[in-house]
Amino acid sequence: MHDWIDLDAHRRARQDEIDAAKWQRGRESGQENLRREDKLRRLKEEIRAGTYKADIKDIAMQLAAAMDPMS
Repeated sequence: MHDWIDLDAHRRARQDEIDAAKWQRGRESGQENLRREDKLRRLKEEIRAGTYKADIKDIAMQLAAAMDPMS
């Protein structure tokens, strides 16, 4: 007895899975962009208003990482 595989059906199903994954990544990327845009907008408003306070610990960590010869 031979088991036949419908390769076209298999390819279509696999392509549907790939398309769904791409759509999900695109959606997540879009949401990430919206969060980033919102954060930038708020930071710009704080800078214009003169109320912005830098996160000194974050800046120090970034500078240390930039100066680390192992990275």
